[in-house]
Amino acid sequence: TDRGLEDIEKAVSLEPGNDFILAARSEAWFSKGELDRAMADADRSGKINPKSDNPYLLRGKVWSERGDIDRSIREISEAIRLNPKGDFSYNARALQWQTKGDYDKALADFDQAVRLSPRNGKFYANRGAVWLLKGDIDRALADQNTAIRLDPTVAYYLSLRGDSWRYNGEFKLAFA
Repeated sequence: TDRGLEDIEKAVSLEPGNDFILAARSEAWFSKGELDRAMADADRSGKINPKSDNPYLLRGKVWSERGDIDRSIREISEAIRLNPKGDFSYNARALQWQTKGDYDKALADFDQAVRLSPRNGKFYANRGAVWLLKGDIDRALADQNTAIRLDPTVAYYLSLRGDSWRYNGEFKLAFA
């Protein structure tokens, strides 16, 4: 929101060398579709703290939004190199592999995200979507059921499971 961005702008004016605040502003610009500004703040954040994975993940998001999936993967891979326990980075790179149609690499990264954060339903749901794309309905349903068990209030998880039932020919279950 604009009010949120106003607060972040104040924070930047108070601490212009704070990489965390610059990264937050980068995220805010990204959410508003201001990709050049998001990239500029990610770059500034990375120069202040070159050992942080966050600027690379942010740049990866921007490159993805711009349609340069290969560059996005390179940026996110650097984030993973800097922080091999970054579950969201593995998830982000998996989504890029999925976009490219490289489902095996996507599954490997989703597997790592799940290993790092086994209580995050989003990672199971995303992996289940790839299993569905590969035609493995049983694995898709297993992951989607886990996602729903972890957080039964997320409509996206229920929708994915409905797709799996439908693709499996289980129309009654898809609409139950």
